[in-house]
Amino acid sequence: MRKESKLTAKEQKKDYERALVELQNFADIVITGAQESDFDGGWSSMCFERSDHWLQVTLGKKAAEATDLPDIRAAVKAELSEVCTEKALKYLDKKLRFNV
Repeated sequence: MRKESKLTAKEQKKDYERALVELQNFADIVITGAQESDFDGGWSSMCFERSDHWLQVTLGKKAAEATDLPDIRAAVKAELSEVCTEKALKYLDKKLRFNV
């Protein structure tokens, strides 16, 4: 991804990381795997997938074509409530503002 984004220079590392965070914040990509380095000072790595691909291929679900934010929030909350603990759901509810 970094090569494709053309942010490969050492001084562009922060720009690349900021772009990844932005893509995650807007749910364009999701982290699908992570691996810590095998030795001190080594690089850890993360795997990303496009959200629509992850929903369809990995979870076997079709991404909704919803354009109404309250409907989208309700759908995400319903999905998360099936897999999250109550404590985790409360945290996500606060961060993602499901009830706004």
